[in-house]
Amino acid sequence: MKLLFGVLLLSLCVVFGTMIALYLRVRRQLQASETALRRALQDLEHERESTKV
Repeated sequence: MKLLFGVLLLSLCVVFGTMIALYLRVRRQLQASETALRRALQDLEHERESTKV
């Protein structure tokens, strides 16, 4: 019974650890995408301002 409980606890830890790792990776990718989009938007705004007459 103790062995079964230990295996169950270990598997739960692995599942939660994997979920946390995936969440952190996705969040980091979203932040990188947001930064790239902001930079592209700023470049477009500067280009639009420089082409105004």
